Formats: sequence, structure tokens, C-alpha cells
Amino acid sequence: IDLKIVEDRSSNCALVSRKKTRKKMFARLGTFRTRVVNVTKNSLAAVGFVTTLYAIREYNEYNGTALFPISNNGENNNNEGDDVDKKKKVLVIPFHQMKIVEQKKTSGLGTLLQSISPGGDDDKVVEVELRSLINTIHEAAADPEIVALYGTFGNGFRFDCGGYAHVEEVRDAIRVFNESHRRHYERNDRRGILQMKIQHDKGKGKGGQKQKQKNLEEDEEEEQQDQEPVQKYSFAYADTFDHPVDSANKEYFLASAFSNIQMQPRGNLNLFGVSTSNTFFYGALEKYGLKAHVFKHGKYKNAPNALTETGYTKSHLENTKSIVESINSTIFSSITHSRNLYSTFTPKVWQAVHDYGTLTATNAREVNLIDYTPRIDPLTELVSLNKIDDTNHTTKDFKSNGNGSKDDITNLESEEDLKRIEYLKKRWTWLKDQSFTANEIISMDKYMKVLSKREKGLKTKYKLNKMLNQVAEKNGVSKVLLSSIGMNAPHFNIDEQEYDEHYNKEPREKIAIVHINGGINDAVARKVVKSLREIKKDKATKAVIFRVDSPGGAVTASETILEECKDMQKPVICSFSNVAASGGYYVSSFADRIFASPTTLTGSIGVFGIKFDATAFARSYGVEVDFVKSGKHASAFSPFHPLTKQMKQNFERNMNKVYSYFKEIVSEGRKLDLGEVEQIARGRVWTGEQAKEIGLVDQIGGMNSAVLYAKRKYCSGGFADVEVWPKPLSLKDRLLKLSEADAFVSDAPIVDNSNTYIQSILNGGINPSVFVGLQSANGVFLTIDETTALHFLLKEALEKTQ
Repeated sequence: IDLKIVEDRSSNCALVSRKKTRKKMFARLGTFRTRVVNVTKNSLAAVGFVTTLYAIREYNEYNGTALFPISNNGENNNNEGDDVDKKKKVLVIPFHQMKIVEQKKTSGLGTLLQSISPGGDDDKVVEVELRSLINTIHEAAADPEIVALYGTFGNGFRFDCGGYAHVEEVRDAIRVFNESHRRHYERNDRRGILQMKIQHDKGKGKGGQKQKQKNLEEDEEEEQQDQEPVQKYSFAYADTFDHPVDSANKEYFLASAFSNIQMQPRGNLNLFGVSTSNTFFYGALEKYGLKAHVFKHGKYKNAPNALTETGYTKSHLENTKSIVESINSTIFSSITHSRNLYSTFTPKVWQAVHDYGTLTATNAREVNLIDYTPRIDPLTELVSLNKIDDTNHTTKDFKSNGNGSKDDITNLESEEDLKRIEYLKKRWTWLKDQSFTANEIISMDKYMKVLSKREKGLKTKYKLNKMLNQVAEKNGVSKVLLSSIGMNAPHFNIDEQEYDEHYNKEPREKIAIVHINGGINDAVARKVVKSLREIKKDKATKAVIFRVDSPGGAVTASETILEECKDMQKPVICSFSNVAASGGYYVSSFADRIFASPTTLTGSIGVFGIKFDATAFARSYGVEVDFVKSGKHASAFSPFHPLTKQMKQNFERNMNKVYSYFKEIVSEGRKLDLGEVEQIARGRVWTGEQAKEIGLVDQIGGMNSAVLYAKRKYCSGGFADVEVWPKPLSLKDRLLKLSEADAFVSDAPIVDNSNTYIQSILNGGINPSVFVGLQSANGVFLTIDETTALHFLLKEALEKTQ
């Protein structure tokens, strides 16, 4: 019985075991079935996805969109050999309708309404940022559809910019356009950066760098073979170049960079030479009982002379003459070079042009300062003629084929139209011979929108690449199918070299540009420091560029920026604009490299302070001010307390301390002996060209040169995104700022600016509240000249009264 029981238990266990085995088998079959279904679905989805991508790629290539390359080399040959339909555009830049600025103003209500209002006056003057204008010209130089540049200057009265350095940087961009058929290391497009990188790597030549350099050179040779560069030409047209105020004529200085200059026959050209003036208010101040006690260090620190002198001192005149001669020499050499007048345009001829006075169009053409004198602007008719010529259409063809119908390729409707065409061909033969081949006009505004659209297209392309990589990682079938249509992982829709050198770096490397514009006061210092602290946190930012366009300002504000700069722990490069002097140089003294244009005004390493004394002025109105104080210096900054011996000693001691420290930081930052610094300091202002010779500047070049240097030296592959600081306010922030400004409107009388203030003195009346501001505005200043100093001082004072 016991044995039987055991056998029964054994058979039951076997039965249970078989049932479990069947269940596992069916479960595995179910899992396998599910996997087969999922794989089938994913494969079909992948096929559909890749098929869709292929269709989109073909559509984009047909429409010229660069979201998908035809090959991994990024070549696009779908229009090869189609020269008849090739667009040849001329980019028109209306310089007479623009004001070139470092940064657009975005806080004013008028600017805000202008930016959101539709349409507008076609003849209005608009602000254009210098960097945006230069980048646009560089993009045109690299764009195969743009074959010519056309600058218009109108009647010669409306061109506006910050100074000569702005003109030089735009001239340099036009030179790059004219030489776009040559190798260039200065363009902001990929090819320019690639050539710059080859040159940079040649200097290294160690280990793997040699092979990398060889690969880059091979890529460059292939690119040159695939895209044979075509020389481009630039043309300028003006009704006249006789600006009534600008004696040195910045308009013509800019126009001379163009390949061809045209001016109306009745137009004139004024090249009277560089001129500057200074206004001295000592006599007016003395007349009304106002006295300025000035404490300064530096033989050439002429900033406060407007308040203490009746004319130029010997040192003031020496420094001013040196600046004028240097700028005039730069203009002469630049025009001589761009116009190729080496054999005929000597310094004596240049001086003779100055002394002769106004040149007629005929005179200007005789000395080769202009090329042609058409009665009207020929642009529109030239483009129309080129459009007809590009269709290989002649009068004979028209008579035999077209019969004047609207279906004809030229849309000509009568025999008179043909005669008109023949007349225009004879009329503009001389200019067509100058290689003007454009058959379509594109305005600068429209072209900038095209560039913006391209930039958005690039961002879309990068986003698409991320999506393709994610799909390929999750599904091997998709990866194989994408490879079958020419999209190999991981670059897929991006050029292989671009991907390896730029795109696959996460986070993307960046260069930060920090603007320091205008007088340096506490408000400017706060903005700059806030920007620098944000940049310091960003690991992707590899270098910082200070773009300085400042005549100086307060010592403490300048010191705040300098110390923050020294604490950056990132390379700092300085790019000087029109002026970077005194406080503007102070904040730049520890930069790793300084760039300046030949006409930049810089230096002015000196210091001054002012103590105003208005006691005689107050007494003349029957006002007496008395003080109760616990210390000898308690009323030192009051304009209603005369200067005492103890106050004078204290002021002089402060000036000595600040000047010594200024020289020390220049010596340490520029790695110069203190003795050398003293010789080039003393408050003297230098042009960029002079500053390069004495060691205050490292390299001659504008903003573009500084950016390319930073990319080459501090960014791998020479590629980097550029961020501008302080960042522009959004529409919401601008509206909030306007509403906050409205909340602080005061009913107290205010003086608008220094000119109004000075005029009020001359007229015998003054707003007493200004002296309250002057009391707190007394202090130590780092500014370049007396006009700037006075304006800055009064502005500070007036801000205190508001």
C-alpha cells in the first residue's frame, strides 16, 4: 500500500510538471509573437519615416533649402550647368538712410513704437548696428548669388556714424567683398574660418596637428576646385559729396573703398581736411562769479581746460595737432590704397586738394577721386539691361519670334521699346564694361531677412540631426535605411567636417561680447558687472570680448569693472571702437589682447578732479551760505564753500594716489616698466596707430578681427557662437521699464543737458537745484577731453537733481 501511494504521488507530480511546461511554452510563444509584431510595426514605421525624409530632402534640394545634403561633403549640384537661370543679384546698401551705432537703443518709447509699427517712411533714417552691417557684407561676399555691392549716399548730408573707426571697419568689410575671389582669413563665413585655421595650425606643427593641418589643406583645395571663386565688384553713387559740417568727409572716405564711384555732374566734393574744435568757458564762468578749482596729473590731461583756460595751452595744442595729423594721414593712405593712386596722389597733391576748396565733379574726376558722372543713378536701367542680355535676346530675335506679345521673354510691346533698349545699351556701355553683371536688385533690409531665415534653417537642421540620432539609437532598421539614402550616422543631414569640428561639441562653445558704451558711471558699471558674472557661470563661454566705445568716466566705476574683469578666470580681449581713452583704457588694461582701428582715440592715462566754487555767484544774488561742521573737510564738496589750504592738500593727495595707481595697473597689465608708462601717460591721447607703436595696443583691427582671433585661439575648430551682452530687453521687459519710468516722473524743474546749462549761465539765469547735484558730482574723473568731462560732470549733477 505504501508503494502504491508513492507511485500515485509521482504520477501527479509529473502531470503538474507537464502543465507548467506547456504554460511556459505558450507564454514564450506569446512573447515572441508580440516581439515580431512590434518589430514589424517599427520596421514599417522606420521605412515610412525614412521614405518621408527622402521625399522632404528631395523637395528641399529642389527649392534650395540646406536642411539635407546630397552627400556627406555637403555638395549641391542640382543646378550645375544651369547658368541661364542663375540669379545674379546686386545688394543695395543705402548709407544715406542709416545711422551706424554700436548697439541699438531699445528703451525709448519712440524706438519701441517704430519697431512694432507696420510700414513707414521709405526715406527715414534707421539705426543699424555696426556688427550687423559688417556681417551682412561678409555674408554677401560668400554668397554666390550676390555678384555686386551698390552703396548709395544721397545728397551727402545724411550719413551718420559714431566716428572714423566705424567708417574704417565698414571699409574693411567692403575690401573683403572686393577681394572675395582671394584667400581671406577675415570673413565670418565657414570658408574664411577654415583658411584662418589652416594658417593657425601651420604655426603649431606638432604630433597630430600635422595630420590635422594636412586634412584641412586638402579640404581647402577640394573646395577651391569645386567652387572656383569669381571676382566681385562694388559701386557707389552720390548726388554730391559736399557735407557742410564734416570737413574730412566721412561719406567720401567710406565711398572710396568701393571699386567704382559715381557722382552727379552738378555734384561737388569737399575734402577740406580733418578739423576739431574746443570750447572754453573760463571767461563766462568768471563773469558770473563761478570758479572751478582743478587738480590734475598729466601734462597733457586737457579735460578740465574748458573751465580754466581761454584757449589752447602749448601741451593741449601739441596733442591735438598730433591727433589731427595722424587721422588725416590715415585717411590719405587709405584713399590712396583703395583708389590705387600711388603714382599720382602724393602728400603734396593731398594738401593741394585740401587748400583748393570745393572740387566740382569734373575736378574730382581729373584727379581720379571719382570714376564717372552719370546724370541719373544708373542702377535700375543697368539691371534691366542685364536681365535682357542674360536671355540672349536681340532686336532681330524679337522681330522674328516675339511680335511684341506679352508671352515674349522680354515683355516688350512695341518697336519703341526696342529702340529704347538699344539707346540704353549705348548709354551705359561704359559702365557695363566695369563688370556690372547683376540682373536683380535686393535691398539690404530684404537680404538681412533672407540671412535671418537661413539662420533659422540652420537651427532646424541641427534639431533634426538630434532627432535622427535618437531614432537611430532606438531602432537599428532606421539606421540602416537612413544609410541607404546617403545619411550616415552620426552626422546624417550635416556636413561631415562641420559635424566633427563644430556641431558634436556639447555644450556649443561661445564667445561673449560685452559692450561698454558712453561715459562710465555707476549705472554702466552695474550692467557690465552683472553681465560678467552671468558669463562667468557659463562653462561653454571660452572668451570675453570687451567692445569699448567710451571716453572714460568716474574712477570708482572704472575700478569696479576692472576688478571684475581680473576675476573672470577666462581670456579677455578688448576691441576699441571710436574712442577708448582714460577710463575706457583703464578698464581694458588687463586684457590679454587689445585691438584698435588706426583712427581710434585711446590712451589719456591721467586723472583730474574739480572743486566748484559758486560763493561769488551766490553773493551776487544776495545769498550767503554758512556752515557748522565737525571737521575741516566736511564741506569740501559744497559749491558754496571756498577752497581752503587743507582741502587743496587733500585733493592733491588724492590725485597723486589715483594717478600712481593708474600707471601701476597699466604697467602690470601691459607688462611695461613704470618709466615707460610715465613717458606715454601724462594724460596724452593717442590714435590707434600711434598706440600700436608705443605698446598700448597689440593689433590693428576692428571687432571682426577680435572675434576671429578669439575663435582661433580659444575655441576648438575655430567655431563658436557669439553672444552679445548686455542682452537686449524683450518686448515685455521694455514695456515694464517704460511703465516704471512713468512712475518716477517728477514735477521739479530739470535741465535737459549740458548745453542748456551753459546757455542758462550765458543768459544770466540758472536753476539753483543744479548746484545741489554739483555738490555730489565733485570727485575724481578719467575722461579724454574737456567737452566730454564737462558733459559727464553736468550729466551726473543733473541726474542728482531729478
